[in-house]
Amino acid sequence: MAVNLVGKAFVHTSAEEMRRVILLVDLAYTLAKEEIAFLKFASLAEAEKRAGVQLGDSYINKHAAKEFTMILGDTMEQKLCKELAQIFSLFLLMVPQMLLLLRKN
Repeated sequence: MAVNLVGKAFVHTSAEEMRRVILLVDLAYTLAKEEIAFLKFASLAEAEKRAGVQLGDSYINKHAAKEFTMILGDTMEQKLCKELAQIFSLFLLMVPQMLLLLRKN
């Protein structure tokens, strides 16, 4: 659900703004993966800005980091559920064939 809302919000966004958001999402993902507190998000984003990375001023706070991470989690969960459903469907197709083979032996 959150993924769709964010996607709709960025439909009319400039390519430059999308690039900035992608960089910030990557930073939030890295914090989550390395188990670093979201409180560090703003200071790390500011450090990247000092290093020349064009991040702008939007979305640079701990709340944005949490939102980005939640969106990533939702997206990954949806993808995993879809893949598991496909595998389960394939498994259900294979079971009758496996039972036939077992009965023959």
